[in-house]
Amino acid sequence: MPPDVPVPASWRIALPHSTAAVPIARALVRTALSDIHAPADSDTAELLTA
Repeated sequence: MPPDVPVPASWRIALPHSTAAVPIARALVRTALSDIHAPADSDTAELLTA
């Protein structure tokens, strides 16, 4: 990406099309919430990936 192009505000991650994707998605949501210092707990990650 050229240096003058802003970084996109979103990203996309390929997940398996199986039940194995659920814990991966929850971990990604927990990490993203933690990175932005959101006042959320692990229940939030589970609700967002239900």
